[in-house]
Amino acid sequence: MPADSRRMQDLQDDLKRTASELASISRALHAHARYLQHSVHDADPEVITSQVTGPRATASELREIAEIILP
Repeated sequence: MPADSRRMQDLQDDLKRTASELASISRALHAHARYLQHSVHDADPEVITSQVTGPRATASELREIAEIILP
């Protein structure tokens, strides 16, 4: 595989891996918010829930970028 193609493949793989990690973080934040809803911290779930959308949106954008890269 030519060096340029290898670099593009590596970039695509990195983007996909990062997107997966961000999706995991988003799921963990969502689970934490649900836990907080059932605890004594009634204001905190709203704060945490608002933070879930950032990583989720970024993960989606990274996946879209990774799909258009041609190794």
